Amino acid sequence: MYCYQRDKIRKYWRSSHFVSEKARRLLLDSNFPLSQLKMVRAFGAIHEIIHRWTRPNKHPEFDIPYIKLGEQNYQVVEKMVFQKPFCQLKLFEKKRYAKEQPPILVVAPLSGHYATLVRDTIQTLLQDHKVYVTDWVSAYNVPLSDGKFDLDTYVDYLKDFHAFLGPGVHVLAVCQPCVPVLMAAALMAEDKVSYQPKSMILMGGPVDTRINSTAVNQMTEKFSLDWFERHMVSEIPHYAPGSGRKVTPGNLILGGFIQMNIWTHIKKHYDHIINVANKDEKAVNAHRSFYDEYLTVMDLPAEYFIQTVDKVFKRHLLAKNEMDYRGRRLNLAAIQLTALMTIEGENDDITGLGQTYAAHALCPNIPETKRDHFLRLDVGHYGIFSGSRWRKDIYPQIRNFIQKNL
Repeated sequence: MYCYQRDKIRKYWRSSHFVSEKARRLLLDSNFPLSQLKMVRAFGAIHEIIHRWTRPNKHPEFDIPYIKLGEQNYQVVEKMVFQKPFCQLKLFEKKRYAKEQPPILVVAPLSGHYATLVRDTIQTLLQDHKVYVTDWVSAYNVPLSDGKFDLDTYVDYLKDFHAFLGPGVHVLAVCQPCVPVLMAAALMAEDKVSYQPKSMILMGGPVDTRINSTAVNQMTEKFSLDWFERHMVSEIPHYAPGSGRKVTPGNLILGGFIQMNIWTHIKKHYDHIINVANKDEKAVNAHRSFYDEYLTVMDLPAEYFIQTVDKVFKRHLLAKNEMDYRGRRLNLAAIQLTALMTIEGENDDITGLGQTYAAHALCPNIPETKRDHFLRLDVGHYGIFSGSRWRKDIYPQIRNFIQKNL
């Protein structure tokens, strides 16, 4: 099985990881006389890259120690407020901050990376909001006795989180969760519960992947569901917490994304070696920050992954208004009280232009005064929710939309 092979390979990699760690520390140490030579620093950068690619996968830290509001810094405390086997609902609380701010639930992607991928999203939202985040747990660490996790379970989790948080919450979905967030909103609207979200902001999500198909969409269409089950699913080995659980390994998903842009990644690593040699600290730190996060992955429950490929990317059930939840046909037209905002990036090569905007046609009974759409030019997929354009251009649109729909 792939997971077993992955762990076996990592045992052989430990020696490379150890050697590269020692080499990079020495060659990039400013106290080492030869580190002043560009060639030596370049070799140090090569060992740094080997060290990063061979390290074990561990949940990264969110590392948001404080937030600056005006001239004052407020300590940020990370709290787990609701726990489920596959997810911890976390609150990022500003200490000694008395002003009431609208609560927002950030639904992080469950697509191979940890929720720390949206660290910049959280940190920016903290300026004006009380922020909750879905911190997903790697299926590798969830005992088989905790049951399965599929697309319906995902929706159950979202409904439970909304019920726990109560009325007045806004929900923001980044990429993959746009589909289950819409599903949960439809169910809550049909059931007329009091804790329907005040607004939902869908960012770069695959609502209708028939529109402007990307390489990701084309790959899911090219291979049969049986192919995905045979090549993208394996069983957790006996010595791991999730022993016996069927999973889709995060390394396989990451490998697919890297393969789509292999020459871009090669160039970025070549540039990193040059930048380390030339002591370009700004570029070096940006590279390190991105790849430290990008190369840290988690395993997904196999039933959830296969269902998503089948229902969202192959049969397009949500886009056709044919999506079911536990045998119950969803009715997106029931959504009336929840405001809807969609956000897309012009250069998004994962979620094509129009795929997220399609949510508006699926929710015809939301009043026009409670809708908005923002297209940011010259931004790729990750730039929608992270980086300077997210902070300066996209976030103000979200903040204004939430204020308008309190």
